Amino acid sequence: MTLPDIKKYGAVFGRGLVGYFAPGVMQGALVELFKTNKLNVKKAVEWVEADKSLWGSLDPEKQEQMKKLAHNIGTMDWATVDWAIDAIKEDFPAVASMFLSWRKATNWLRRQVEQIRKEMVAGLTK
Repeated sequence: MTLPDIKKYGAVFGRGLVGYFAPGVMQGALVELFKTNKLNVKKAVEWVEADKSLWGSLDPEKQEQMKKLAHNIGTMDWATVDWAIDAIKEDFPAVASMFLSWRKATNWLRRQVEQIRKEMVAGLTK
C-alpha cells in the first residue's frame, strides 16, 4: 500500500469516526445551551410561546464550529426531534417530558432541529 492509499483510507475512516461521534457532540452542545440558559419547564414554555430560535441563541463561534462538524460528517440525517428529546432527557427530564406531551412544544422543537440541520448543512456547500 502506498502513502497516497493510506491517506485516502485514513480520510474515509476518519470521517466515519467523526460521523460516529457527531450525535454525541451535538448532544453536548444542546445540553450546554440548555444549561447555560438555566432551562426549566417554565423557561421552555416561554421559549415555545415566543418561538425562540435555538440556532440564533448560539454565539457565532459556536455556529461556525457546528458547520465545520457538519462538513466533517457529511450527513445530519440522525438529527430529529426524537434524537433531541433523547439527548436532553437525562439532564432535563421534565423538559423532555413536556416536549413529548405538548404538541406545540414538539412542533417547536421539530422546527428548531430542522433549522439547525439546515444551517449546518449549508456549511457543507461552502
